This record gives sequence, structure tokens and C-alpha cells, in this order.
Amino acid sequence: MSLQSVEHHVTYNAQHKVLICKTHHNGITDVIRHFQSKDHAKMTTKTRLQIRAATQNLNMLEPNSIVAPPPTALPIDELELIKNGFKCKMCGSLAGTLSTIKVHCRAEHDWEARDGIMWTTQAVQTFFSGNSIQYIMLKAGFHTSYFAVTLPTSTENQTMMDQLIEGQKIAYIYIDCRCIA
Repeated sequence: MSLQSVEHHVTYNAQHKVLICKTHHNGITDVIRHFQSKDHAKMTTKTRLQIRAATQNLNMLEPNSIVAPPPTALPIDELELIKNGFKCKMCGSLAGTLSTIKVHCRAEHDWEARDGIMWTTQAVQTFFSGNSIQYIMLKAGFHTSYFAVTLPTSTENQTMMDQLIEGQKIAYIYIDCRCIA
């Protein structure tokens, strides 16, 4: 069984050695257990076994062995992107929600609301989320659940689009712009 036969359910990120669910946009640590969840209730046992067979020989790292990409890296396409995540100004800790960064700042820096904002907006991603959130390793040896990513600029977006068009040998793009008065 090949990975291509189940690619509408999962994708394998070879760079980080992570199997990613295309429904949830996050990593999978246990294929059978993951696809038995209520979100995949309509999936047949045959399909679950096909996914398992297609992925059992992949070289996947344990979650705490995965090294996060550098903060200058572009987002990983297959993973959920949180454009409005947060970064602590004091220590650089990352969070996916405002409430989480506030909890961090209170616990780690004795922050109170009257102190003002101690964080900045930062695009973040995580390989594993929800009940299966796992910690990944930053290059400095620090473990975190989120890693920072850099959103592409409009120039980079255009360059990526140009490369995509060139790579797929698309002769032209027709854009229909209509002004409504």
C-alpha cells in the first residue's frame, strides 16, 4: 500500500518526519487511534487499515524529538496557521490564544493587567494540538508546543505564485475584474 493511495486523508512531512491529518491540519502520533475519533466516525475500518498499512514504514519522529523550524521559516502548508498568535516580550514564549499568553505572563512574570501588554502578535503553528498537544524542541533545547513562522510578504506571495505557474506550465491566468457602479 502506498502513501499516495491515502493522500486525501494524510500527508507526510519528510523534513520534520511528521504524519499530518488533512482534516485536522495537525500531526498524528497514533494512526489507528486518531482515525477512530468521532471526527472520523464515518471512516470505514478498511480505510483505517489502508492508512495504517500505507504509513507504517514511514520514518516518523516522536513528538518531543521534532525540532521546530527557525522563526524566519515560512508556514508549513499542511499545518493550521494561527496568524494572530502571541509572543511574550520578556522571554519569547509563544501562545496560540490571548488567554494563554495572559496565563503565561501572570505565572512567569507576575503580570497584572495594569502593567500593560507584555506580548506582541506573532504567527505561530504547532505540529500537535487539542487533546494530543505535544512539545517540540526548539534549537536551543527548550521545549514548546508552538513555533514562530514568518508570513510571506506580497512580493514573496507573487514569487511563489510565479513559481507555481512556471512549475505547472500554465500558459496564462485569466482574471475577470468587473466594476459595479
